[in-house]
Amino acid sequence: MGYLTNSGTGFLKDALTTVSNVKSYLVNKTGYLVDAIRVGIGDFGQRVLDDGGTVEASAEAAASYREITKDIYDQASLVLFPSGYKDNLLYSHKPVNGSGDFTYTRGTDTATRVGADGYIKKERANLLEQSNQFDTTWVINTSVSEGEEGYDGTTDAWSLTRAVGGALMGYQTVSLSGVSTYSIYAKINTNNGIGLALGGLSIAARFDLRDATKTQAVTETGIISSSQKYVGNGFYRLSITANVSGSTQARIYLTTADATTSDSNGGTHIIQDSQIEEGLVATPYIETTTAPVYEGLTDNLPRIDYTGGTPSILLEPSRTNQCSQSEYIGSSDWAGNGNTRDIIVTQTSEINPEGSAICWKIQGTSFDNQLANNSSTTSGTTITNSVYVKRVSGTGNVILRDVNNSQTSFSLSVADGWKRIDVTGTATSETARFYLNLVDYTDEILVWGAQQEQGSYPTSYIPTYNASATRAADLGSLLTLPETLSTNYTIFGETTRLSPNDETDDNIIELTGTASSKFRLIANQNSYTRFRFYPSDGGASVSVYETLGEWSQGSTIKWALVYQSGSIEVFANGSPIGTTSANMEFTSLFLRTPSKLKKILLFTEALSDDDCKALTAL
Repeated sequence: MGYLTNSGTGFLKDALTTVSNVKSYLVNKTGYLVDAIRVGIGDFGQRVLDDGGTVEASAEAAASYREITKDIYDQASLVLFPSGYKDNLLYSHKPVNGSGDFTYTRGTDTATRVGADGYIKKERANLLEQSNQFDTTWVINTSVSEGEEGYDGTTDAWSLTRAVGGALMGYQTVSLSGVSTYSIYAKINTNNGIGLALGGLSIAARFDLRDATKTQAVTETGIISSSQKYVGNGFYRLSITANVSGSTQARIYLTTADATTSDSNGGTHIIQDSQIEEGLVATPYIETTTAPVYEGLTDNLPRIDYTGGTPSILLEPSRTNQCSQSEYIGSSDWAGNGNTRDIIVTQTSEINPEGSAICWKIQGTSFDNQLANNSSTTSGTTITNSVYVKRVSGTGNVILRDVNNSQTSFSLSVADGWKRIDVTGTATSETARFYLNLVDYTDEILVWGAQQEQGSYPTSYIPTYNASATRAADLGSLLTLPETLSTNYTIFGETTRLSPNDETDDNIIELTGTASSKFRLIANQNSYTRFRFYPSDGGASVSVYETLGEWSQGSTIKWALVYQSGSIEVFANGSPIGTTSANMEFTSLFLRTPSKLKKILLFTEALSDDDCKALTAL
């Protein structure tokens, strides 16, 4: 079936009906949720799609919870595995009436996640208005008409004809805030080339449309890069990338056939589907009408993250990337920085960690080589520097320096592919340094996705294009449980710790109920897991400590709380780890930051020791 990503209509929607009569034959008799069909298409998938949500990468989701047997699933009153979502909502697999769905909140558009294909996913936006309606917002210095056959087989392409006397065919005014890519589909009609510009001809490129093998503009002025890709039916997708801030004009103009200069002798082109977006590459086209349109990881969309290959809900605190250019390493912030020395920075078309064909190669010219970036901070602030690197040639280590210029050496092999390295330090001055060095200056490595953030560990990547950017905190909660957990119940979860061992207390899961009843799973500064309980009478806390060893940063724990007639027993990683007494009644469940949650199950009964050991076994 492949990945079951969809928008709730179209092929997959029809496929649900097609498979409904045979889906029972595709269910593993001993695994219940083992196969992708059950996870993605059963009652859960149908409910999500009917509600306008998305079922994503259910094959990966299924692979992550094969240990959940049919008997265990049938006993649970609530089952959550990350695979179905929409804005403000994370769907639970059970109950099927939706009463177990989690609300979810996250502001700002700078959050990212790792998708099922292993690439970083961002929010995307087309900042142009009337992106394929060139007789409205666009100012056209020419005759214009719709109805031409397009690159995609439709008849909504446009014919633009410029009379003798000028090269500018048309433009739209747009406000930009840094590195942006302007793209359009174009087809030659009269024997002219075509030019794209952001503002005047000082930020522009000219394209020759006579040769389907060309991959970039013939002439570039004041831009970072250009791209020319033949897409069929005589059309090319053309793009230019530039660092532009403020109000500017996205222009289309005529050039001579060989694209060496602008042309005021008149001519005609067929154009379709224009776009301006933040970043260094043109991504798939997004149609707009009277306002910009945003897609991808938009505000308040749950972050289902596939780092490591299986899905988790990523819940992180707010962080700010202080590097003003996280991807444009060829910028003045990096290549032009006064502390960058004895190093060559070259743009390449290698695939970067988000799957785009652009990143930066660095090679030293002496042992004193250094790629540098600086920002300001306050003395005493803890700062983490991180960056993605990839080996091109050589075998020497890579050095990343912290805020105070203290170095850490990292091994890097070709087999590593892209590797994120990070260092943490507490500033002793007001300068926040970010320096990268090659131990062997003749080596070559690729660099992408630099991040400098306040905090003792690196969080998910925050893209920046001309200024620092802040990702808001993730907030996930189930305001009301499907039914009150009171006399006998079991709570099971699988959670990955994000914070380091010396971090202060972090509430990962919290249940609340009548009076002051609380249950918290806490990762605390003493290098072990603490399950802390607050009795319903508001008395002193009752704690049970993990005796299985340290819950280290990045590791996963499977845990279960069993409550029966005032007695609590806690299991972790396949073993019982402690008991205590308290009267606990819960009505609400909250997911807290920072953590990665792989699954939650609730039972309105006390499971046996054997079931809890099996559930929590690693």
